[in-house]
Amino acid sequence: MDSEGEGDSPTHVKEGKLMDRLHGINRKGAALMSALIPMMVLVSCAGGKMKSHYPKDWVESVEVSKVSSDELKLRFFVPAESLYYAAGVNYEAQGDALRVAIERCNINEPCSPMVKRAMPIPQDQIAELRLPYAGKVILVHADQEEQIYP
Repeated sequence: MDSEGEGDSPTHVKEGKLMDRLHGINRKGAALMSALIPMMVLVSCAGGKMKSHYPKDWVESVEVSKVSSDELKLRFFVPAESLYYAAGVNYEAQGDALRVAIERCNINEPCSPMVKRAMPIPQDQIAELRLPYAGKVILVHADQEEQIYP
């Protein structure tokens, strides 16, 4: 059996056709996934479902004050943790309200909240951030939501 004869064997021809079909399926699968991913993102963002990992009692001492006609100052207690940290906040405008969630990040993974807090945290463990002013402010906790301004 020489190597030239093996290329013409029925088994080799079947394998070649199978590989061609698999490549076609992979291209179709890639096209399908590229169409589905944007739809999955839209569905996951629909309805204003912000997520927070901090329950209300972990971030007590929340203060909000108006700095200017279009800016607020948010101050909150940063819980002491060993493997996670409060990196900042994410927010979304919803009608006349600004919904805000404190972003909890793993110390070993990249994390990019919309508004980052100063690093390192001050000794009093109070983070201070600036947010756009959009009327009332709702803080999203893991266990509830609360209007914190006005």
